[in-house]
Amino acid sequence: MRQMWKQAEAPSFSPAGEQSHPAPPIIPAARPIGLGAASVVDQASIASTITIVGEITGSESLFIDGCVEGNVNLPDNHVTIGRNGQIRGNIAAGDIVVMGSVRGNVTASNRVDIRADGNVTGEVVAARLSVEVGASCMGRFNIHLNTTDLVDNADSIVNKPERASRQRTVQQEVGNLHMRPVPMSA
Repeated sequence: MRQMWKQAEAPSFSPAGEQSHPAPPIIPAARPIGLGAASVVDQASIASTITIVGEITGSESLFIDGCVEGNVNLPDNHVTIGRNGQIRGNIAAGDIVVMGSVRGNVTASNRVDIRADGNVTGEVVAARLSVEVGASCMGRFNIHLNTTDLVDNADSIVNKPERASRQRTVQQEVGNLHMRPVPMSA
């Protein structure tokens, strides 16, 4: 039977008087905690060459870099509109990031993040809102202080805009907002 590990030998001396030490044993690296299959986020994606006409519903996060003509309804999930993404319809999700173009209402139970290259034309309804410098926004912003009402109303806002207009009385209205980049002085 072959031994896997040798016992440490006494250090030997080289002719020049230097001590030589045996190489330390190689120990396999441990797998990092929290990087297993259970922590991988399930996210579907629509590539830039894909066009979908119709409603999208589901129970996982979605990255859209293509064109969608219809409503996107993914409650409690994350929707990202990529730089090439174009949406012509309403979006309802937990968190929404816009880097592309959206023409329709955007409703998030948590947060809407409009990045520098993002373009939104329509009503934005969320508990929290972030708009980067350079983003283009045209429409109305409604910030909700009570997210439970927003979650209950998200489906009706996506599917029935006329019903949502009657429900705006419980919303804190921020108003119309038009943004233009402002040059910074040196």
